[in-house]
Amino acid sequence: MLALGSLSSPALADSGVWLSTESRVPIVRTERPALPRLDARVSTETFLMREAEGLAQARFRTGAVLYVASWAFIAGQGAVAASRSADRYVQEGQLELEPNLTLSLGDFSLASRTRLIHGTAGQQPWWRAREQLRLSYGASGAKLKPFLSEEVFVELSERQRMNQNRAAVGLGFALNPTTRLDVGYLLRSTERPSGWEQAHVLTVHVALDVPPGWP
Repeated sequence: MLALGSLSSPALADSGVWLSTESRVPIVRTERPALPRLDARVSTETFLMREAEGLAQARFRTGAVLYVASWAFIAGQGAVAASRSADRYVQEGQLELEPNLTLSLGDFSLASRTRLIHGTAGQQPWWRAREQLRLSYGASGAKLKPFLSEEVFVELSERQRMNQNRAAVGLGFALNPTTRLDVGYLLRSTERPSGWEQAHVLTVHVALDVPPGWP
């Protein structure tokens, strides 16, 4: 995880749990999967952190996913997020554009996800870019697939800078043909006024992906 090497020594360490879900359901049903494919997507994220004494952040996303090839899709979505700030929660709306590319090399798969995000903090609009690379291993149809991922956050408003990094390792379980469970460890490094802070996070993600021809 190269990005971590450029960070200064962390000032503090936190710990917690990240629970997330994602559901993709075809808008147009066909007898068999075909391209282009258009899905509706709903996802949730919940961060429970020790320093926040419970809920630190929650996010709800909904939008559409357009598959243009077997290795590429683009998503457009809206999100509502609430984050703990001091003794209260700050809520904001966000719009996201998310192109995804996947490259397969034998039993290895490398996925690139870019998120361009526009949001508002109070009356001040902002822009952010998130870039994630995820490497997974497993033959087609394998029940278990280990993975590594790296994601950087870059603020595009005011001065451009990286202010967060997420490095993760985990194992994906295929529960059935449409449902996957990912369990892993995430090291989150965040820039604060006092320096870089780290958090050790247990991640649990459930993904439901219903193909167009599913009964």
